[in-house]
Amino acid sequence: MNCSVPVLANLQAFDPILLPETAYDGHNTEPLQLYGPGKLHPTHLGDAIGPAEAPNRFRIVAKLDHSNHSTSWLARDGLNDTWRRVDFLTGSPDIGRNKAESMTLSIQTYRAAPGADIARADAKGVPLEMFTIAGPNGKHSVVVFPLNGDFNCFRWGIEPDLDEVEMNETWFVAKCTKLRQTQGCAGPVSIHEITEQEILQILGRPNVIMVTNTLFNDFVVDSDIRRNQVPVYLVERPERITIDKG
Repeated sequence: MNCSVPVLANLQAFDPILLPETAYDGHNTEPLQLYGPGKLHPTHLGDAIGPAEAPNRFRIVAKLDHSNHSTSWLARDGLNDTWRRVDFLTGSPDIGRNKAESMTLSIQTYRAAPGADIARADAKGVPLEMFTIAGPNGKHSVVVFPLNGDFNCFRWGIEPDLDEVEMNETWFVAKCTKLRQTQGCAGPVSIHEITEQEILQILGRPNVIMVTNTLFNDFVVDSDIRRNQVPVYLVERPERITIDKG
């Protein structure tokens, strides 16, 4: 069975813009060199992930960002119908474990300790929880972040020279309110009231680059890496939101 068939079937639901392989630059998407044993986990739109007790709890809906050691996605939490940011950490025994230990300490300190101030934890962007998944590149820690409040951004950092608007709850609620006003409807009170369809309308169609044989052969460094250890396609992160466009 071709494992890419269900992946591509899920992709069609997101009405992607298919870019040519020449669009690949290793910047708007993560570089293919970052995939392989102990490296990034191949993630696709429509994937369902979760802890052992609820393996399909989070549905991946949009790409948010990437770095050398993790990828960040917008996901719908089916347990309580909320939007979350989920970060897949690298499978590297050193880097991934160190990051996971740091996140675990934050959760224990700001959320699990007796008398913990949850509002303060949310304001500081402390993760809600963590769990581990197994994939073709090893075991990966998945970190779940809250998205309510202005201090919990959908993307990690703001590049100061781009004068970017933060993609936080306020931004999404404002965008959705404007969208609903065209339909004569009231805007949402919180990010969690925004539907998946509205989220996709706000973010726009995802730009996708298929990992062709040419890209695989030219940019995957290790000759021992198998096709299932890299994604079937790469998703570009959303365009930076500047003041003029915000």
